[in-house]
Amino acid sequence: MSFRNSYLIIISLTFSYLHAQQSKDVAFGELTNEELQITAYPEDPEASAVVLYSKGKISVVLTEHRYLRLKKTVHRKIKVLDVNKFEGATIHIPYYKGEKTGEEVKDIKAVSHYNGTQVYVNNKDIYAQDPTERWHYKSFAFPNVKNGSILEYSYTIESPYFNSYQWEFQDDYPTLYSEFVSEIPGNYTYRIALFGGKKLDTHETAIKNNCFSVDGYGDAADCTYEYYIMNNVPAFKEEDYMLARSNYISKVEYELKESFSFNGERTKHTKEWRDVDKEFRTDKEMGRQLKNRSFFEKHLPSSMLSIADPLEKAKAVYYFIQKHYSWNGKYRIFNDINVRDAFEAKSGNVAEINLSLINALRAAGFEETQLVLGATRQAGIPNQLFPVLTEFNYVMAWLKIGDEEFYLDATDKYTPFGIIPFRALNSTGRIMDFKKGSYWHPIVPHKKNVVYINSVLTMDSDGIVTGQIGEQHMGYFGRAKRYELGSQSKESYVNDKQSSNEYLEISNLVVEHENDLEESLKERYEIEMETEMIGGDYYFPTFFLLEHLHENPFKLESRDYMVEMGFPMNFTYLARISLDESLSIKTIPTNKTVKLPEDMGTCTILYANDNSTISVRLNFKLNKHEFPPEYYPSLKDFFSKVVQLITKEPIVISKG
Repeated sequence: MSFRNSYLIIISLTFSYLHAQQSKDVAFGELTNEELQITAYPEDPEASAVVLYSKGKISVVLTEHRYLRLKKTVHRKIKVLDVNKFEGATIHIPYYKGEKTGEEVKDIKAVSHYNGTQVYVNNKDIYAQDPTERWHYKSFAFPNVKNGSILEYSYTIESPYFNSYQWEFQDDYPTLYSEFVSEIPGNYTYRIALFGGKKLDTHETAIKNNCFSVDGYGDAADCTYEYYIMNNVPAFKEEDYMLARSNYISKVEYELKESFSFNGERTKHTKEWRDVDKEFRTDKEMGRQLKNRSFFEKHLPSSMLSIADPLEKAKAVYYFIQKHYSWNGKYRIFNDINVRDAFEAKSGNVAEINLSLINALRAAGFEETQLVLGATRQAGIPNQLFPVLTEFNYVMAWLKIGDEEFYLDATDKYTPFGIIPFRALNSTGRIMDFKKGSYWHPIVPHKKNVVYINSVLTMDSDGIVTGQIGEQHMGYFGRAKRYELGSQSKESYVNDKQSSNEYLEISNLVVEHENDLEESLKERYEIEMETEMIGGDYYFPTFFLLEHLHENPFKLESRDYMVEMGFPMNFTYLARISLDESLSIKTIPTNKTVKLPEDMGTCTILYANDNSTISVRLNFKLNKHEFPPEYYPSLKDFFSKVVQLITKEPIVISKG
């Protein structure tokens, strides 16, 4: 029989053919004069290296044992510009190992070029690493790397997995030339999508006749041949407050939709969600673990089941499961799940704990409790066009009581009802409603995340400040404080709190509601601090107790991807400083207000004084937690001004 010729392309950007060019075939070990002469990259003067050449190719091969394999070849050259900042001398080649079969890395070649000499990496210096159960690395390090070194390597991976693959055009270093080629027999149909903000310089498609055959199975197959080229790709620079790098980097992804065997049998690989829903209902790992309602009904305290108020009952069930379990740090969601065994052991993975929560809530009469498939912030946002189950690595619960909806996650000991851990705040989740059909649902962070600090202080004639401090922390800030308190001794906690100021001493710390997650966490303590004297005047650091906003997290000139703060936030800081009669105010900052456009955020600082007493009020609000790239300059400027107000404008007090 003949292979079918079918191919589906989904590209999210418009291709540019204005700079079309031919594919480059570069012989391993050969350098050009242009590559040798490069000593800097003017478009990015801070770059410690530049990728001269990066090419990947995907094809289908038949092994000597007559197994079909997906073959990926890679060839790269990197020039080192600043060895003191360069961190890419060690190469890690990832490959996947399943239970019965896996990928195989072959034909690794690596050579360092410098000043006319070549030093090859020996096979004995290539080693294996197993960072996770399934993902492994072949690793090696280039020796004696110097400014001007050109590091070149190539390798092949043969894979039994045809489901998906990708090529990243963008790197941590600027890339002069990146090319990806695919040559696939027509009986494999892939969805293809381009991600990231960079346009292709070239995208060409052609049919290669009779490119692949297998003895005994009819005519040779035609292949779809594609190649993609990007030139002068800027480095991808990570910064604070972003989701996974994989969400933003310029790349092309292939996802297998369907295939035809040699005998003409069709297999559909990209399923619809209704197919996934059906499989989950009967799945021996996930689906069957949702059928333990009676088990949890027996183990829930009877007093809990008789609570009349639905919300209070749901909270009681949530805290019962949360306190019963200790999370073992594992993210298993498709295997190694047994809620009964985990309940007896009082320890479980993410799925076991949150499936237990779902079962327990249903046992308590909450029928509108559903399983949610999600992904952690570092795993990437799942594809919403069609199911790609490998993109999910997290499980939560979703509960509806009347008109109120709640995401719940009992894996974290410090997280209140209705607030999911920060790691799970990743845009959207798939609610697996097996009766009505699953659907996407936004993950909206808790809105009331507040830090409130009130200080009543006195400064004596020697510049010694003493006083009482009260703090409240709510929402995600309350969770962070509880974690700090719960993971160390009180003495260590106080030492950490004092570390921001070498002249600060804290005593008599009292913490309220540390274990009552429904209440805001409160702290009361006393301080003593020596004030810095410059030129005979005391410089009082007004906001020395505010742990936040002392540095601008945004340092890039521009940013091509979303700023994702995680959650809205509100800081209120009150200070009342009474001065000894021998002291007087020399200068006090003026009142200031800094705003973001469209009421997305504001910071106001107000000062008042009557010669012997100074009152200060700061209120900082971020009303949004997501900011598109076009708002980055405004956000960067906003934080820069706020940091300036907080750290560079002290109150100056004269003596005598």
